[in-house]
Amino acid sequence: MSALQWCWVAVTVTTIIFLMVAAISALPKMKAAYTACIAVIFLAASGITAFGSISPLLPAAAGSVPAALALAPAPGVPLHSDASAGRVVLTFDDGPDFYTAQVIAELDELHLHGVFFDIGSKAAAHPELVHAEIASGNVVGNHTWDHKSFTGKGVGVTNKPLTQAQVRAELSGTDAAIVSAGAPKPVLWRPPYGAVNAADEQTATSLGLRIVLDSGTNIIDSNDWAGLTAAQIAARVDPRLRDGTIIAFHDGLRTAPQMIAALPLIVAYMNAHHLGVTTTVRPDATGGVVPDDNTGTGGHA
Repeated sequence: MSALQWCWVAVTVTTIIFLMVAAISALPKMKAAYTACIAVIFLAASGITAFGSISPLLPAAAGSVPAALALAPAPGVPLHSDASAGRVVLTFDDGPDFYTAQVIAELDELHLHGVFFDIGSKAAAHPELVHAEIASGNVVGNHTWDHKSFTGKGVGVTNKPLTQAQVRAELSGTDAAIVSAGAPKPVLWRPPYGAVNAADEQTATSLGLRIVLDSGTNIIDSNDWAGLTAAQIAARVDPRLRDGTIIAFHDGLRTAPQMIAALPLIVAYMNAHHLGVTTTVRPDATGGVVPDDNTGTGGHA
């Protein structure tokens, strides 16, 4: 909330408390009760108003993703580079969710396109956002059905390793949800937490999916999930950009506003260094890491 909104809430609550105390101490019993009821109703209305002003900062509950934007696009100069120094790929994980529509609007504002690695259960719940991703010229990839770690490894992971039948169900179910939303069948997938082994990759390949990791050689984990500011995100990403770079962002986390605010800063760097964008992911998007063990070292991807 803004300072003005905080002041309004403080004044409102103080006034209501004063009225209730005055009513109870100075008015006849019935009038006091009536006044107290009115004050409670007014307090509830004020609370709803105050909560409404901060709700965009909270994680979206299931089924509550809005179709409209929460905020206006962050200002910035659109991408105008001649791309003579090459092109980079912007990727976005863990959506579609509360901030996805705003991310799409920001990309449009900056003349960008990206690859959205969608979670199947979210795509099934909000097909309109998947459709919006495609309608704006973006590509939709597969980020599994419910973001489980396939190997049981990764920061904060609690699930056991999945069987290959479970891996296949995670991927095929997500493909189906994305197609049902009106998008083409995905050809790219990203394992949550970067946790993948050779058997998982073979299963994905059999479904027509090509792996795109979130870190590795010429792949940048923006660390936007770690609560960095927009300036910190840009400072982490900018110096490492070159032809073929893949950048991992997150549109499905409550940290997304800082990532959105970082995009104009990153575009300014790209313009100055003659870099463009593409949604064509290079063939070696494993980042030079052969997924042949059970390690998972990625962050929140």
